[in-house]
Amino acid sequence: MFLRQMKKRYLRWATPTPFFLFPFTLLLTLLLALPLVSAKEQPEPKAEAWQINGIVAALDDGYDGVKKLAFEKFNEYDLKNLKSVVPKPEDIAQKVFKILKDKTVDNDVRSSAASALGNLGEAAKPYVKDILDFLKDKSVDSGVRSSAASALGNLGEAAKPYVKDIADILKDKTVDNDVRSSAAEVLGNLGEAAKPYVKDIANILKDKTVDNNVRSGAASALGNLGEVAKPYVKDILDFLKDKTVDKYIRSGAASALGNLGEAAKPYVKDILDILKETIMFVLVQHRHWEIWGRLPNPTSKTSSTSSRIKPLTIMFVLVQHRH
Repeated sequence: MFLRQMKKRYLRWATPTPFFLFPFTLLLTLLLALPLVSAKEQPEPKAEAWQINGIVAALDDGYDGVKKLAFEKFNEYDLKNLKSVVPKPEDIAQKVFKILKDKTVDNDVRSSAASALGNLGEAAKPYVKDILDFLKDKSVDSGVRSSAASALGNLGEAAKPYVKDIADILKDKTVDNDVRSSAAEVLGNLGEAAKPYVKDIANILKDKTVDNNVRSGAASALGNLGEVAKPYVKDILDFLKDKTVDKYIRSGAASALGNLGEAAKPYVKDILDILKETIMFVLVQHRHWEIWGRLPNPTSKTSSTSSRIKPLTIMFVLVQHRH
């Protein structure tokens, strides 16, 4: 909350540049990697029957734009236990799959349909093999394939029999890079089932000829695999420390270390050392910065000592690494 408030204050003062955004993002990720810091995601809202019925009705609309908006709303809800909300969630899954396989439908809508299937839990299990087929089909739009991959990752146990197919897509250099990156993240969600492919994922992270997005996805996957990725914690740290490595890969590495928890604890000092290189504390003059209220003019006759020291005047300033 503290860092979010400070970022908000900064954005009021200046428009951030890419040179600012990367260190700021890396800082937040590194802080989350420390064992003493935790971040809780906001839970998805529970859907009510009238909401789901209204969204499902909108999926029958003849305009793709309406379908897209309906899916966006649909995917905001926690749909894993849809059976407790509507009597036949399998009917909804069937309708969603029908939209996914319809080649006349806009690709963005089909992509949203794939994501919706991934959120439907048990009701979508009969379509897991079909979702995999969309992921494997190189003639299908890359956005649809990426969403199909994410859907498999969300379906967890039901997708585990197809872990080899997913790993093959990650390793295939002829596959679209966004699809490969999504495949890596799916493997990260499949736990022990992905253990035979941990070395492959690590090799992709290390391979400088591989697209940076794919390598970043591989780093994230290792972070999500927990204990089975423990032998590669030192490699992940090395990527984080190496300033010549692409910023997205380094951010992915930082995120991975945070997710690895106990396995990353021996390297907390290294993470702190990186933090020291990324930020510094400075006293901020009131004519440039503002935190929690304006600083009064020290020369003003109306300014009291207590009012001058009330605002907090220490702020994080992020600095770009000089190579």
